[in-house]
Amino acid sequence: KILLNLTRPRYFVPIHGEYRQLAKHARLARAQGLGPDQVRIIESGHVLEVSEEGAHLRDEIPVGYRYIDSGNRQEIEADVIRDRRYMAEDGFVVVLLPTDRFEKKMLGAPEVILRGVLSAAPAASLVEDLSRQALLAIRNLTASEKEDPDIFAKCIVRHFKRYLKKTIGKRPLIVPVLQRM
Repeated sequence: KILLNLTRPRYFVPIHGEYRQLAKHARLARAQGLGPDQVRIIESGHVLEVSEEGAHLRDEIPVGYRYIDSGNRQEIEADVIRDRRYMAEDGFVVVLLPTDRFEKKMLGAPEVILRGVLSAAPAASLVEDLSRQALLAIRNLTASEKEDPDIFAKCIVRHFKRYLKKTIGKRPLIVPVLQRM
């Protein structure tokens, strides 16, 4: 109240807080003598033009979250943030799948690497289970799914996500690596 009475603004736009706080602040300004055309509540992205003729809402501009990587000061996408969150909360699983480049067959058992998923003792048995699950997932693929590396990898990821959610209740980031030899 004091600040409004001392400054006597021509226009008043509350700019910080949730909508209910903005509305309460606007009511306070009206109670101090500002008219409804002098008090505006605007949202992020709204453009308010103030001129001699008055204050008017004009256009809207696109707004949203922008994530900046602290290391290189560049913008990063939301999917990178999602992956980092998965790794921080549930760890990650790397599945190395050695395959024959020409015949598209497995050359050996899949190798599974866990980081941040479980402690050492339970992780050892989980690695064995996941290696068997990888073979099971590959056996369930059609010939055309085995041909396309992207589809192949997505099927492995989908199978592992279901299995891990069911067995340990976590959703780690899963990184399949097709080693074509």
